[in-house]
Amino acid sequence: MIDIIKNLEKVGPWNDMRIELGTMLGLEGPVSSAVLARARVEDRFASHLFMSSFDHDLLRLFLNDEKNNAYELYEIPEKFSNVQLATKASKALLDWGKSGFEKVTKEKYETRFSACEKCEFLKDAPSQFAYKVKLKRESDQRVCGACGCGVSRKAWLVTETCPVSDPSNPGFNLWNEPSKQQLSTAG
Repeated sequence: MIDIIKNLEKVGPWNDMRIELGTMLGLEGPVSSAVLARARVEDRFASHLFMSSFDHDLLRLFLNDEKNNAYELYEIPEKFSNVQLATKASKALLDWGKSGFEKVTKEKYETRFSACEKCEFLKDAPSQFAYKVKLKRESDQRVCGACGCGVSRKAWLVTETCPVSDPSNPGFNLWNEPSKQQLSTAG
């Protein structure tokens, strides 16, 4: 691993590393998870990224290289069905009710939501029935592309967790909390 990429490890969680690499390459946003994952294991690819950072057309070729697809960390469905979303929401509500409708602290919410705002899976809600339900007029309507949940609501629930593992911190998710696999083996 080349030193520049190795130094990214010191930046912090995965999404922060994506943002930092994007900045280092002169981009206005983060690189994809696939590009970061590939740069961490292929020195030649990482070198090509940095050498092409002054030629945005050439850099775009490397960023959009089909070989990056092999490094995708997650397969994200194009969209979840209304039935899938209703089932997930019902289960989340039931679990939350069992906890006494407990919410996380404001600080924990802000940490979680901040991680969501940096995440490549955050997107505008698709125009389908399940996303038309608004609990508050001013609520954030963006959703997690990995699980389909409304991030501003999910981040408040003590019983919920981020579904995306942090590749830079094994056993933890992008909220920097134990991943579901860790939770199921701990109990």
